[in-house]
Parts: sequence; C-alpha cells; structure tokens
Amino acid sequence: MDAKSILRVQTFLETVSTVIALLLCAVVPLICYPNVILSGSAGNAVDFFIYYKAIALYLLAGASLLILLVQGIPGSPWRRKIRIKATLLLFTAWVAVATYFSSEPGTSLWGYTFQNLGLLSYVSYFIIYTLILNNFRNKDLKLLTYATLTSSSLIAVSCIFEYFGVHFLEFIFANHYTFPTQVHATFGNSNNVGSYFTLTVPLSTMLWLRSKGKRESALLLIPTLLCLWGLIVSTSRISLAAVLVTCLVCIMPLDDRWFSFRKFLAVLAFAFAVSFLVDAMTGSAIREKYVAAGSQTRDAATSNLRKLGSNRLYAYEKFVKLTLKSPRRMLVGVGPDCLYLYGWTSDEDARTFPSLANIVFCQAHSDMVEYMATMGIPALVFYVGFLLSILLPWRREMKSAAPVMTGLFAGWLGYVLQSFLNFPNVGIVGIFFVFSAILSTKVNNPAEPQPAGNGTEHNS
Repeated sequence: MDAKSILRVQTFLETVSTVIALLLCAVVPLICYPNVILSGSAGNAVDFFIYYKAIALYLLAGASLLILLVQGIPGSPWRRKIRIKATLLLFTAWVAVATYFSSEPGTSLWGYTFQNLGLLSYVSYFIIYTLILNNFRNKDLKLLTYATLTSSSLIAVSCIFEYFGVHFLEFIFANHYTFPTQVHATFGNSNNVGSYFTLTVPLSTMLWLRSKGKRESALLLIPTLLCLWGLIVSTSRISLAAVLVTCLVCIMPLDDRWFSFRKFLAVLAFAFAVSFLVDAMTGSAIREKYVAAGSQTRDAATSNLRKLGSNRLYAYEKFVKLTLKSPRRMLVGVGPDCLYLYGWTSDEDARTFPSLANIVFCQAHSDMVEYMATMGIPALVFYVGFLLSILLPWRREMKSAAPVMTGLFAGWLGYVLQSFLNFPNVGIVGIFFVFSAILSTKVNNPAEPQPAGNGTEHNS
C-alpha cells in the first residue's frame, strides 16, 4: 500500500475516532437524558435508560478497540505508536483485580442496575480514553465542544420544562410510575443532572468569557445562560458550589481577570434573578431548597454533623470503616458497584437516625470513598494519580491555553470537584474521560503522529 493510501486510511480512522467522541459527549446524553431517575409509587428508584447508556458505551468502546488494534498490530501498514496513560491503566487493572475478589463477581463485572459501573464500564472508559489520546485532531475540537454545548442546551431546556411540571417521559411511563406534580425543579435525583452541568456550565462559561468577536460572544452566551438555568433548577447545591469554585479558579489566571469576573457575576446574577422571579410566581420551591441549606447546616451542627447533605458524612464514615475493617478490604475492597450489599443501616444507627431505618446506601456519595471502599486503597491511589497527571500540567498552562482548551479544563475540573461529594453515573463519566483524554493530548500545541512506528509508548 502506498503512502497516500495509508494516509487516507489513517484520516478515516481519526474521523471515526472523532465521531465516537461526538456520540459519547453530545448524542448519548441527549437521547439517554442524564436525569431519568425518579421515585415510583412503591418508593423504588428507576433509571429508564441505564441499560441503553451502558450498551452505547460498550458499543463505542468496541469500535474504539478495533481502531486501536488496526493501529497496533505488528506489520500493519497503518501501524502507529499507541500512547497509554500508565496511571489509568493501573487503575483499570486494579478494578479487574477487585472484581476477581469481589463479594459478588457478577455485579462487579456488569455493574449494579442503579449505576452500571462495573469492570466492563471502566475497561470501556480506558479504551475510549486511549483512542482519543492517540487519534483526536486539533481541528475537530471546536466541533466537539459546540456539539456538546448544543446537546446540553437542549437538556437544560428539558430541565426548565420539568420545572413547570412538563415531563416528556410521562407520556411514555405514566402508567407505570407516579410523576411529581409539585415543583422540585427536576424530577428524581437532582445530583445526576447537577453533575452533568458541572461539565457543561464551566465549559460554556469559559468559552464565552474568552471569546473575541461580538457574534461569537453572543452565541456562546445562549448555552451559558441555558446551562446555568438548568443547573439552578436542578437544585443540586453541591454541583452549583463546584461550578462557582471552578469558574473562579479558571478566571484568576487570565490577564483580564477582573473584567471577566465582573462579566461572570453579571450573568450569574441575571440567571438567578430570572430563576427566582419565575420561582416566586410558581410556589418558591427552588428558593426554599437553597434557603434550606442554612437551616439544615445549623440543625446538623447542633445535633449530629453526619446528617449533612442527605447524610453524606454518615455514608462516608460507614464505608471508610468498612474499608478499614480488614487488610483484604483495604487491598481490594468489596467489589466494584457492590456497596448496596453493605449499605443497610444497623439497628444502632437506626435509633440515632430514625429517618434512615429503611434506607440502603447504594453509593458512597463520593467518587473517592466509592473507589476506596469498592476497589481498595490502591485503586484510589491510582485514580488520584491519574487526576494529578492532568491537573498539575494544566495548572501551569491555564494562562497561555487556547480558549477552547481552557473551557475543557474548566468542565473537567468542575466534574472533579463535585465528584468529592457526589456519586458517578455511567452516562456522564464517559464525557469526563473524553475531556481527560483531550487535555492529555495537549491539543493546544499538538505533535502530529507519524504514519508508522514501532512499539508502545507509555505516558504516565
């Protein structure tokens, strides 16, 4: 095969890689809406699309694996060096080890139905991350970001409709589940949709703040406002706090930081003013949720701080003690996605927390505690190492980075911050790993890969 044919094939494979990233970031979330968890009449929790999200992830990972195999087979005319993030490889390998020693290997392999974050999902994330790391092209970056913002804007509009009690899924599932009639902003678990907006609000905000032309600035203001409104009506206070901290952190390195800060405050004030004005005319449910944070904190401080944040501190204490219970659990945990086996409330705790008597914690409400409890301390160390391998270089490059890369880093950082106090979701974590891979490629100043090469390069 001549050099021109090889180049055409490589261009095709890179295009397919871009399509996979687009599907995962813009199409899957739009079709499989990230907040479709609600309480039914029997008090159960259901994610209508959880299996579709997982299947989409597995299919995209399968296609990614085929491309990597084509590029990695010795003697292949399309062979190229495959870079691998060592810390992520170690994390994924330890997920496999924890699955082998799991209390319930079947669940750890496929994932519990509420999350579907078993070994197969983490292997899929590693494959997709590696594909994007090796094949994503600088010229496709704006297409990816704008498609993601278009998708998130439509999801935000859906959130706003839900605020007014219009649930599109009710037309399909009304005979099976009881949809809320009183405004709670978005139905179901607000933290899921909130964690989604921790990716998209900082992304759109930083793109808007760093846009040059008036036309581009006006266009980017639309998704910024829509995503802010979606975040506000989600009533996820943890997600909102993570977004505010992220935007402030990413604004400070800019040369025009004070001007950008004033612009951000103006848009934020406008978004809240409109939201609360509409809220005041429709029952004040959103305002009450945010105001309640103060009284809940005071009540917890005078009784037991473990009640804070839907009893998050109680969950952290519970699962940290579970991890430290034996050397084996410190090493390999209890198995990926298996916390529901141990999340029951003891009789002693039920007397202290009567409201938790019939509740089982399926998640630790923190990625860090979750990974430690389900996969052991080594998995947590490898995952934190993976985060630091991206965070530390980008901390130095924030000031000189291109606007689109600053936006991606802001979205990545927003997700990381909220993940300390929230739980992961199979439909959202995939976007995080795509962002991670693009940041790792340093697309701001890429080195074009050669048509052929030997061996495998390890990037720690």
